[in-house]
This record gives sequence, structure tokens and C-alpha cells, in this order.
Amino acid sequence: MAVGFKDYLWECLSEAPSAFRRGVIAVTILANIAIVGGLYLGWHLNAFSTFQLWSAAAAVAALEVVLILPYRLWKSNKATIRDLTDRLMALEQERPVAFSHVEFKTHINKKKKTCDISAVVHFNNHSDRMVKWKLLSYSITAHGKTLESSAATTDYFMNRGQRGWYNYPELCDIPFSGWPVTVDVMFDCEYDNVPPLKVRATKRVNRYLLPSLKADKIPAADLVSEER
Repeated sequence: MAVGFKDYLWECLSEAPSAFRRGVIAVTILANIAIVGGLYLGWHLNAFSTFQLWSAAAAVAALEVVLILPYRLWKSNKATIRDLTDRLMALEQERPVAFSHVEFKTHINKKKKTCDISAVVHFNNHSDRMVKWKLLSYSITAHGKTLESSAATTDYFMNRGQRGWYNYPELCDIPFSGWPVTVDVMFDCEYDNVPPLKVRATKRVNRYLLPSLKADKIPAADLVSEER
């Protein structure tokens, strides 16, 4: 049985006592109204037994659990989804530049038992305005070899909803004895809206295990994740 369905059954069972109490109150009120109405019309109605009242209350409670509880849960879930969506949209406007993925290009030199790796880091602009960005520093490390740079001065621009990327220089002569190859990719990116709003920055160090020459969409292990 799925965990979600178990949770739903438990929600129904936990709601049953409250629904039964509400059913008792509703049935009692309706029974009294029926008796008073009958007397007013000249009918002589016998009082309802406790068993009849409780049976009717149980039926009302069952109907509430079966018919009304799913709607209440749906309404609560919709409100939660709407709230989380609004928070995510606000975050995207506050932090519009988001890291997307890294694309790798690899060349193997079998005679030298080395490999060369280059990386392309991709970003997305989630805001509804243009942003300008630049890399303050970056590095790529694999099997003890590192290529790094700092103090970049070139500004790049991304329109709303557009993707930006940066091509790292090739890291050459990496010792290679077989797959996988562990690669750490670091970037420190600074960005602002156009026209200027507020300078923000994001820094990431991601570790990748390249399983083959043509691997794509490789999951990353986050070693460092900073927002400034």
C-alpha cells in the first residue's frame, strides 16, 4: 500500500471522532425540529431512540468523511501549493540568476594516459528583467590538477528567461587510468538587474563523477553553496 494512501486513511480515521460529534449535534437539532414541526402540524411523533440518533449521526459522519474531507484536503493542498509558488516566484525575482548545469567536453590521450577536460557552466535568468553578470573567479580541478582564474572584468547580459553560459579553458594532461573521473567545478558569480537594483552573488563548488566520454546531465554533489 502506498505511503500516500496510508496517510489519507489515517487522516480519515483521525477525522472520524470529530465528524461523529458534529453528526450527533446535527441529527439532534434536526430531530428536535422534526418533532416540533410535527406537533405544530398536529402530528403525533414518537421520540427518536438513542440507537436511531446515533445511527443517523454515524451516517452523517461517514458522509462528511467521504464527501467533505477530500475537498478540505484538496483546498488545503491548493493553498499550500499557491503559497510555495508565490514564495518561489518572489525568490526568483530576488535571486534571478540560478545555476543550471555543467556541460563537459573530454579528450583522451591513450599513449600518455591523460585526458583533457573543458567545462561550460550554464545559468538561467528567472526574472522578468534583464540582468548583467560576470564571474569573479572560477576553477576546475581533476585528479590533482587545477586551472583557476580570478578578477574577471567582462560583463555579460541575459534577457528575461534567457540562458547564459561561460566556457572554461581546457584543463590538460589530467592523469587518467579509467572512468570515472572526479571533477570539481567552482564559480563565484556576481550579478545585478538592468537598470541596476542591487548587486548579488552566488558561489558554488560542485563535484562530478564523469562516467564516460559522452556523459550528459551528470548529477552534482554540492560541496559549497553560498548566496551573498
